[in-house]
Amino acid sequence: GQMAEVLREWAAATCAASGWRTVNLQITAAAFQWTLEAPAADSPGALMRIIRQQSSLEIIAHFPQFSLSGEEGDFWAPGFLIVRGSKPPTAQQLVDFIRQTRLRQGLMPE
Repeated sequence: GQMAEVLREWAAATCAASGWRTVNLQITAAAFQWTLEAPAADSPGALMRIIRQQSSLEIIAHFPQFSLSGEEGDFWAPGFLIVRGSKPPTAQQLVDFIRQTRLRQGLMPE
């Protein structure tokens, strides 16, 4: 809904400002999946820090009701998946990643 639109606009602006190119962007209730091309000098870890921090600020600015979650100013649950290459993760890989993350967080029985 509205949050997906805010994230789409934010992703486009962030790409333009950072010299990245969006290849694919999928936003669902379960995941924010963003495939992008970035300069080789931009490390995946640095990209994730920027994406998490700036998108959290954007979400909380538009939806202040989410400001009480997790760490101060961090909207997202802990954990993220980085896949290199042009092929996005399969649906099963995403399901497995989310399940493993929730197991580690103690949010799901083994």
